[in-house]
Amino acid sequence: MDNSLSEALTCGSVTSDGSVLVTAKKGASIRFNIDNCYAFCVASLDHEPTLEEAKKFDPAYDSAYEILNPIAFNKITTDVLAQSLAIRHISPQHHKTLIETPLSEMTINVQGINRSVIYMPSRCIRISSVNEFPELVKIFHGGLARIFIKLQKDNYQCEYRFAFIVADKNGKQMKVKKDPILISSGSLQSVCRNVELI
Repeated sequence: MDNSLSEALTCGSVTSDGSVLVTAKKGASIRFNIDNCYAFCVASLDHEPTLEEAKKFDPAYDSAYEILNPIAFNKITTDVLAQSLAIRHISPQHHKTLIETPLSEMTINVQGINRSVIYMPSRCIRISSVNEFPELVKIFHGGLARIFIKLQKDNYQCEYRFAFIVADKNGKQMKVKKDPILISSGSLQSVCRNVELI
C-alpha cells in the first residue's frame, strides 16, 4: 500500500507544512490541511485485462487479481491494517501525543473508504465569487474527496481507490509516513481471484 497523494491533489500547490493552497483570482487564498493516508489503487474494468493493458499502468505488472467483493475487501484490509500499524508508521508530529498516552487509553482507528476516482481537467480550482466557496468546502470536506480526484489525462486508468485513514481515539486524522506498509494478504483470498494476463 502506498500513501502518496501526489496524483490525488486538485490544487495548485502543496506547501512544506503538508497543506494545499488554493488561490482565488483576486489573490485571496484558502489553505486545506493534507494528511497522508494509505491508498490501494486498482483499475475498474468491464473485461479481464490483457498483459498489454496492465503494462500501461506499470511496466512491472505481470499478474492481476479481480476483487470479487469490494465491501468485504475494504473491511478485511481495514482490519488487517489496524492490526499491523505501529508507532513507527505514524508521522513524528504525532509521536509525543502517542508516547504520553497511557497504554490502557491508546487507540488508533482505521477507517476504510472506497470509490471510483473522479477525473478533473485541472488540479487547480479557480474561485470567481464568494458564492462558490460552499461548493469548494464540499469538495474538500474532511479532506477525503481529494484522495479520489485525478487529472483527466489519466482517465484511461479507470481507477478505483481504497483509502485508509488513520485516526486517534477522538477521531482526529493522523498523518502516516510516506513509506509503504506491507500487510498480510492471506485473508483476502476469499474475496479475490487470480486473473491470467494474456
